[in-house]
Amino acid sequence: MPKALAKIDKERDALFKRGGSNQAAAKILNQLKVVEEKLAAAQHDAPEYAQLTARKAELDVELAVMAYVLQFAP
Repeated sequence: MPKALAKIDKERDALFKRGGSNQAAAKILNQLKVVEEKLAAAQHDAPEYAQLTARKAELDVELAVMAYVLQFAP
């Protein structure tokens, strides 16, 4: 159990750095915003749209994992 708690603490610390510098969640949200803007512009370009849709799905998963980890953080 102590190893699991240490791992959760390490992952939490990676997500939320002290002083708010380069927080992983903020980076992913910014990437998501950029991808969504590109998706809107690429609606008529099927290959690019497919690539951006896949990237958006990856970012959504990363955010879901972060939310899951945070629910167990002390």
